Amino acid sequence: MGSSCYSLPRVDQLWYKYIHMEEMLGNVAGARYIFWRWMTWMPDQHGWLSYIKFELRYNEIDKARAIFKRFVQCHPKVSAWIRFAKFEMENGEIERGRNCYERAVEKLADDEDAKRLLVVFPEFEDKFKDGQAKEV
Repeated sequence: MGSSCYSLPRVDQLWYKYIHMEEMLGNVAGARYIFWRWMTWMPDQHGWLSYIKFELRYNEIDKARAIFKRFVQCHPKVSAWIRFAKFEMENGEIERGRNCYERAVEKLADDEDAKRLLVVFPEFEDKFKDGQAKEV
């Protein structure tokens, strides 16, 4: 199956099936390596998010964070940065979430979808002040 992925690297379904097979066989390290190889082809957002979910299934928060960093470089879109910030907040990393929003504002100020950031980021700041969750 691996040779199919490498000869047809833009066919996402081959990668998904190869990874699924390795994971079903209990070869988590092999599945992780296949994901890593696939990401070198810069797939769409779904591929990246599948890789992140894979790492989260195995409670590999730091690995998921590293993948998110690569994801927003490959897909520098508002939606990607918002997902990254939400990931950090869900994992109790409020300051890292804030940094995601700040970097997104810096990098995407001229993006046509940037106005979403101007709504979501202030909501974040309103909810989390000084790194603490606001009382409800």
